[in-house]
Amino acid sequence: MRRNNCRWIAASVVFAAGMTSAGVATAQQYDIRAMGRECTQKIGVIEPFNCLDGELIPITVNDQPVNSGDPSPTVCDRPSFLSPAYCKPFARVGRLPSLGPNGNPDSDVQAMFICRRYNDVSDPNDPAFWDVAIIQHRKSTGDTCFFQHLGPYTDSTRVPPPSESASQTPPGKPTAESFWLTPQESANINCNSCHDAGPFIHSPHIDQVKVPGNPDKTIVFPFPSVRDNEPNNYRFVGAPFQAWGIPEMIKPLGNRCAECHVFGVHASSDSYTKYSVGRSDPTRITPRYTEYPRSHWMPPDQAAQMPEAIFERLYGAAVDQILACGSRGTMASAPDCNRQPFGPP
Repeated sequence: MRRNNCRWIAASVVFAAGMTSAGVATAQQYDIRAMGRECTQKIGVIEPFNCLDGELIPITVNDQPVNSGDPSPTVCDRPSFLSPAYCKPFARVGRLPSLGPNGNPDSDVQAMFICRRYNDVSDPNDPAFWDVAIIQHRKSTGDTCFFQHLGPYTDSTRVPPPSESASQTPPGKPTAESFWLTPQESANINCNSCHDAGPFIHSPHIDQVKVPGNPDKTIVFPFPSVRDNEPNNYRFVGAPFQAWGIPEMIKPLGNRCAECHVFGVHASSDSYTKYSVGRSDPTRITPRYTEYPRSHWMPPDQAAQMPEAIFERLYGAAVDQILACGSRGTMASAPDCNRQPFGPP
């Protein structure tokens, strides 16, 4: 999630948040615990977790890892998209247990956490993180919840579930109310402008991390590609998050990129598309990784197999169309862009 520049609200939202005399939930009543309860009901249980149980996200410079005691680099091979976390080492990412509303295992649930460093630390096991985020998603309905902690640096060895009451929190550990931003504060960050093609973002930075014991699977959950022939369900939970609107995708017919990928109308069809084919701002990337073919990571492994001129002839026009069809593009409302809402219907 980052700071940068739906129409439906179920009855359970109002019930969970509390009501005014007119029957409308107020922003003050819809606090972090109310949202936690709604997300538990619609998606599932979040248990306490330790950021240090997450997997370290590697930072390399010219393919050499940044280790304990090394100064934080200003450029790196695979930077984060997020300022000021770009090349800060020792961030961590992990999957949370897939639990349904009753606390039992539920394969329909996907939940992840990320704990980012905005400061230089010499100890990869430093327990204090400035940025802690959870994304929780139910595949069949598309219901998705965003939870965000942003400063100050906080001991994150026990991150509280958003629905947890202060009486349930162990002494000396942060409560849900003290740790998490309010739902309105999180909604104001506009996480959807980056998470526009589904709940989870894939990039060379994060996809370095694999599922422990399974090097063929990225730790970030996949979102169905066009070829999977599965519904792309995605919608936002929580009253303040309805201001984000219904997420939309573009599916230009005959576009080579869209034969596989689902594109949202914001970052995924703008800066992320540029980044994937070497058209991005190289400020934070080592020169070695701004040069072809390392600068091109979509389609996977294609650039390494052909000269740049052939790559551009095969994919250049498709990239141009995706960029033109995004919300910042010149063709954003053109019929050829085939703009449509994510499911479910």
